[in-house]
Amino acid sequence: MHGREWVLRHAALLDRTALQISALSADTADGSAAGPDRQPGPAVVSAALQLRQLDRHGGTGLGPLGPDAAAWDGEDGVLGYLRQEYLAWCSAQLSDLTAVGAAMRAMSEVTDDNVRSGQAAGRGEPWPHEQLLDLARRRVAAYTRAVGFGIDAVADQQRAEQELRELEAAGT
Repeated sequence: MHGREWVLRHAALLDRTALQISALSADTADGSAAGPDRQPGPAVVSAALQLRQLDRHGGTGLGPLGPDAAAWDGEDGVLGYLRQEYLAWCSAQLSDLTAVGAAMRAMSEVTDDNVRSGQAAGRGEPWPHEQLLDLARRRVAAYTRAVGFGIDAVADQQRAEQELRELEAAGT
């Protein structure tokens, strides 16, 4: 059994592909239009049903109407459910992008502050220990959040954690 995200994305791909093929073949060779009642292929319906069943058993639906809602009965209904769930999944992806952007800004801010502290030390004006400790904690938090989003900052996170440990040890 594949994970829910794979089932959802696979079903959505089949649905989009069927819609594109339907649009391309709307004008048949004899000039007659295929019409809006064109039926989806069995693979699309089967994939949409698989998603609905998965959500019924796992309680994993994301959209406003659950998988057992009467609106989803019938072939058109399962496609409607699939489209609702794909829209909900896409919306969640966009909110994740906002969070990733915030994580990247946090990394940039702590990097800028780190440069400023180094410049101050170079001028013979080192920052107070508590301010350096605060910066080290913010760096660890920023890099940990970034790594959680899949940003390749593991080495930076490890360096920040080591510097925090050193600053904490020096303050005791």
